[in-house]
Amino acid sequence: MSIKKKARKTANPQRKKTQKKRQQILGDKIIVNFAKLSEASKRSYGIPSYYESYTYNCIACGKDFQFSASLQQQWYEEKKKYFWMRPNKCGVCYEESLQLKREIATFPKLLRTSLTIDELKEMLAKLEKFNLLSKNKFDSSLYNRIKKY
Repeated sequence: MSIKKKARKTANPQRKKTQKKRQQILGDKIIVNFAKLSEASKRSYGIPSYYESYTYNCIACGKDFQFSASLQQQWYEEKKKYFWMRPNKCGVCYEESLQLKREIATFPKLLRTSLTIDELKEMLAKLEKFNLLSKNKFDSSLYNRIKKY
């Protein structure tokens, strides 16, 4: 019997599973699976070999939030985001800005209908709130159109 055949017969199937688990998670660090990264990320220089949790400051509310290793793995390997892209808002502010963005997208259609003064004031308030959350990245022409009414 050759050495290769003998090695296959005596190989422990549990050993492969434990090695795989050890490779995936190292304490609070998770190993980067380079094969699952986006093409732009693969061309990037200096990607570390593992994900680890980082603390960032939210630009909207100013609170610290944690960008966990598991969330990084989800961002870069599943959602295929560019590797050096980092979050700038906490989860609460991000969800709030997305909701406001969806509502603001309906404003031009609503402006074609007859609206009350209170509804227009509410629209202006939402635009101003979105302006604070997004750090001046909103449509000022829409804001000016509503102010004319």
